Amino acid sequence: MTADNATYSLPLGDFPMKEEETRDWVWGQLHLQALVRAGQLWLRHRLLNGEGEETAMQDTDWEEDKKGSDWIRWPIKGSVKSVGVNAITPDLPFVIKSKHPIHMHPGQSIDVMVSVPCWAKLTVKTSDKEWELGEYSTVSLQKTWFGTPLDGELCYWRQTQAVTGEISKDARLNYIICPVRITNKSEEVLNFEQFNFRVEELTLFRHEDRLWADETRIDFKGQTQTSDVTNTGRLPRRMGISKPELVCRPRKETRKSITRRTFNFLLNI
Repeated sequence: MTADNATYSLPLGDFPMKEEETRDWVWGQLHLQALVRAGQLWLRHRLLNGEGEETAMQDTDWEEDKKGSDWIRWPIKGSVKSVGVNAITPDLPFVIKSKHPIHMHPGQSIDVMVSVPCWAKLTVKTSDKEWELGEYSTVSLQKTWFGTPLDGELCYWRQTQAVTGEISKDARLNYIICPVRITNKSEEVLNFEQFNFRVEELTLFRHEDRLWADETRIDFKGQTQTSDVTNTGRLPRRMGISKPELVCRPRKETRKSITRRTFNFLLNI
């Protein structure tokens, strides 16, 4: 990998490709490399040990042989014009775990800023068509189970300190900032350390080189009941962001408001 054609602060969009040209992208831990040869697109990816330009520049032990076993060859009908890199939400929900328990009396609300890693979606354009290539997480992910052994779902796991309405100062640009409002609409104290956040249902926006999701509203109805979850489709007014750029719509369309098992009181994940 050379620094000449590597993109470390990954701009989203289309990147022109020429015959025998190799192009690199680094976003978070994700390193992508594309090559056009004999009208075919060669593609490979890996996850670096750390995040950021400095780590990427030092991690140069990738096989230089352009016919190495880590390449995937895409025979594309028509000459390759460009490769597109687009942001998309993860493909599974996230279990968001706070470092400290949260207790809420009936009628109380809390605004939480959750950050989840973005995925990169790759496409290739020819003279007459656009083809999807694949989706890749920008960080290494850990999977877990949310719910009971008989009634649950596979999720990713993330521990966060985001329990206020503020953005973490060390939030990286490959993370999506997700505003969440949790309201206790039951007659009991809501005591939780983690909740299930269905990121596949989020709308993704971009504002000043940062990725944002629409606001999610979670109304707790009681430990024996499911919660009402609403995706608003827009950023909350309190963020003070006007006219954000729409990046992508939810990868999983659902009704605007739906009842879901959101808080896990019994199973320690």
